[in-house]
Amino acid sequence: RELDVLSAEAAANCAVLRLQGRRTASDLRMQRRRQALLAIRTDLIHAQHATFTAWRFHCELRRTYDQRFQAAERFVGQVLKEENLQFCSQILHQWRSQAKQQQATMSGATSGMSC
Repeated sequence: RELDVLSAEAAANCAVLRLQGRRTASDLRMQRRRQALLAIRTDLIHAQHATFTAWRFHCELRRTYDQRFQAAERFVGQVLKEENLQFCSQILHQWRSQAKQQQATMSGATSGMSC
């Protein structure tokens, strides 16, 4: 009879240990699951941050590019305006010189003519 009692106690202890082992295994699985979800969430946050940072950098680069492009356009416009003025003044000067030459030629040619 004592053997039966000892055997029953051993079986009960074994069952308790088995349940504790299952509970511990379940707790560890839940802990690993939480850690995995936390790692995934952290990776997503990092990816979102990296994407946002890249987007912000792209916008700043684009803004800088646009500002530089506009400044270059203004500069080129100013240079063209100045060159255009210089070119126009050169042409005007050439026309005046040609007109003076033609006038001198005409006055020389017409001086010998009589009506």
